[in-house]
Amino acid sequence: MPPQNFLSSLADSLSVKTTIFVILFIVVISVGVWLVSRRDGDGADRDAPGSAPGGFGDPGRTVRLKDRTAAVKATLVDLTGTAGSGGPSFEIFGTTAIGRARADADLVLQAGRLESPISRLHCTILEEDGAFFLRDEQSANGTRLNGIRLAPKERNPLKDGDIVQLADSERGGVSLQFHIPDDAGKIVPASAGVIPR
Repeated sequence: MPPQNFLSSLADSLSVKTTIFVILFIVVISVGVWLVSRRDGDGADRDAPGSAPGGFGDPGRTVRLKDRTAAVKATLVDLTGTAGSGGPSFEIFGTTAIGRARADADLVLQAGRLESPISRLHCTILEEDGAFFLRDEQSANGTRLNGIRLAPKERNPLKDGDIVQLADSERGGVSLQFHIPDDAGKIVPASAGVIPR
């Protein structure tokens, strides 16, 4: 084989290999971009079972992560409408972590909201033998119980009718009212007075 034909053949072969490499590189990058675009800002797959409909651009979305089959032990009523729930209340089945990130919380508020004042793990409602407590989890913007800012990591008794505030409302925080069902399992607002039997 003359040297000129060999070099020409080598150039053609490198060109084909380079072209194949470039095409494969583009395909790999495209698949990577597609996979990343399917994920929410907190790193969870938005189309995974149990996730709320919609994607990254759905500001304020609320997600209940755990499929609970136990009895409802309490309810949080959204007083501000900024939790993004699409509904007025959230069921509490026991100890429940609350925040904006699926990786850290059982009840996710304002999922996907870029400027949310809610921390990834903001606070936890603790249930122990039928008694409830609220604990701030060192949130950046604080947790208030009936208007009083909680010290981080301290358990505070939580009773029917208490107001739980995650961050200040001026910053887009969420106000929730805590309710415990009556003996028949109905949630009766604290302002209703005497509970009918």
